Amino acid sequence: QVPLMRRPEVGLVFGDVRILRRAQAGAVPIRRTAFTITPPARGRVAEALVRGNFVPTVAVLLRRSCLERWGGFSEDSRVSADYLAWFRIALEHELDHVDGPVADYTLHEEGISFDLGRSLAARIALFHAERKRTDDPAARALIDRLLFNLGLHLSLAALRGRARSVDRPLQLAREARSHVDRRTALWSSASFVAHQLTNRLFRLFR
Repeated sequence: QVPLMRRPEVGLVFGDVRILRRAQAGAVPIRRTAFTITPPARGRVAEALVRGNFVPTVAVLLRRSCLERWGGFSEDSRVSADYLAWFRIALEHELDHVDGPVADYTLHEEGISFDLGRSLAARIALFHAERKRTDDPAARALIDRLLFNLGLHLSLAALRGRARSVDRPLQLAREARSHVDRRTALWSSASFVAHQLTNRLFRLFR
């Protein structure tokens, strides 16, 4: 990762992580993939981050100045502040990627990010606040689409029974989807479905 940071336009370098599942005899490998099972991207990736967070925090090397530019991670939530930080950095810098596992990540029920509904609700709250803060029309348009996708994710999680910890998840999801016009909503919905299918294919061959 360090050699990739030599280009000044790169603000963050990440790699794959090896996902482990905790078992009685220790941690058992279940797949080698990006943290969020979303195919990684490099370069100017703010547009790609609209579809999902593919930057695993445990595998990140970043410039201190990039994080200090925003005062560090948001303290508005205990979870999902990394996604907002990577998005902010991606608006101004390139991201680069090591195609290989550089860390292990163990999934377990005690982890603060294990609760999918809670994580999605936290992301929606963080990006709603970010939308209010930004005066940049291009950044706001990306945030609107990102929120729309988070709303679709939360709706799907609720239908699958994975958002029980969230109060009125479908209403929250509807509010997250409310910032885009009808044409953008249709296009984003089609893109969301295609992206979900791509993710599943990605997992099969990684």
